Amino acid sequence: MVFNGKNILITIILFLLLCSKYLFAQNTDPAYNYTVGANLFYGFIYMHSPEIGHLITSHPGGVEIFINKHTYGQKPWESLYSYPDIGFSLGYYDYGNPILGKTISGISYFDFYLNKTQPSQHNFKLRIGAGLGYNTNPYDPQTNNKNNVLSTSFTFAMQTRLTYEFASRSGWKFSIAPNITHFSNGAVRKPNKGINLVLLEFGVGKRLGQPDIPYQHTHSGLQPQTDTHLRYNIAAYTGLKANKVGGGTYPFFTLNNYIDKKLNTKSAINGGIDLFYSIALKEEIENDDTFTKENAPDFKRIGLTLGHELFISRVSVLVQFGYYIYRPYKAVEPVYQRYGLKFYANNNKLFFALNLKAHGGTAEMAELGIGTRL
Repeated sequence: MVFNGKNILITIILFLLLCSKYLFAQNTDPAYNYTVGANLFYGFIYMHSPEIGHLITSHPGGVEIFINKHTYGQKPWESLYSYPDIGFSLGYYDYGNPILGKTISGISYFDFYLNKTQPSQHNFKLRIGAGLGYNTNPYDPQTNNKNNVLSTSFTFAMQTRLTYEFASRSGWKFSIAPNITHFSNGAVRKPNKGINLVLLEFGVGKRLGQPDIPYQHTHSGLQPQTDTHLRYNIAAYTGLKANKVGGGTYPFFTLNNYIDKKLNTKSAINGGIDLFYSIALKEEIENDDTFTKENAPDFKRIGLTLGHELFISRVSVLVQFGYYIYRPYKAVEPVYQRYGLKFYANNNKLFFALNLKAHGGTAEMAELGIGTRL
């Protein structure tokens, strides 16, 4: 396979489809309900960098349609997480600016209920979602050189949302939700400032299926802390990164090492060390006229990380915050973040990962990898 940006995006699409297939096929038991509906949204573009100020000329708006699968405890993790919804949405975002165009998104997500008990008539939910977007008017050096936020048609999408939902006895549901959505290509090509949307949504949906499915407390037999040992994780990530607008795209390699300790059945804290080897950074230094071969800084970097992993069945959400302790070439700020999805194999040791590494509101690279938790 040729190692290029298109193949990386195809791999990401297959990864998301694999996660979605697993999540929606947790049980063949017909005792599941679904809700279908639509949301309207309106808001603003967050100016995370003064370099994108010329693009913030109007308020974005749009619409999405969605389908939610409601869980009832057929699997222990469902009752452990207070019966979350598993959903998929198709969204249409109009930025109100011809330079930015429009974006069509497909996002898979969990909606976690914040109620102290099982879902009821009045619900508060927290969403964690990830997927892909398609932008209609990316950067082009001749025809659209002012779009410095998105330079590829296909982008990553990340979303979080806090929802209040009123569920009527007849099955109709009405909601209001502040929403933060991020689109970026992970620096596969530059420019890539990324776009962050702060939105307010109004939605309506209709429950399909049986009205009264009993909730099962299948997690009651689980111990509150299933593993008290320290576990060693090692993962190798790779991908492509562009070092400048119109320049080449080069591979990078990251070795992510960390120790984790489970706090309970759901979550673990972790800390470790990252080793970064980026050919793109090496090329950037070699093409910088301010350096000579004698005084050129080392392109390699080392970072320390602290983070948290949320385990949801065989899928987990990884968040890490890092600080470079070795960074001779100071082209970026010393603090970075990693937001990732891990998909564990049946033995819960081998995992596949898809991460977005960022510095503040700007994505630096998309990491694809494989690892093990020992």
